Amino acid sequence: MTICPPVGRCTPCVVENDGERVFWTPQPVAEGATLDGVSRALTIALHPDAEPFFTTQYAGDMEARFADIDCLLLQS
Repeated sequence: MTICPPVGRCTPCVVENDGERVFWTPQPVAEGATLDGVSRALTIALHPDAEPFFTTQYAGDMEARFADIDCLLLQS
């Protein structure tokens, strides 16, 4: 079952949404997933460590704040 967060996109990572908080759990990525499309779209070569890091599991997005900078870590 897919539960949608109040903001953002629906993902199977979300396991509960109480309207104020979104609880998620990591989900495995399909075997053989690569970042080739990202490299082509950005016309860059990614560091070799990026592929195993970003193609191991899907996880929910995380909001963060550093000093006065608001950040959103998109994990998909």
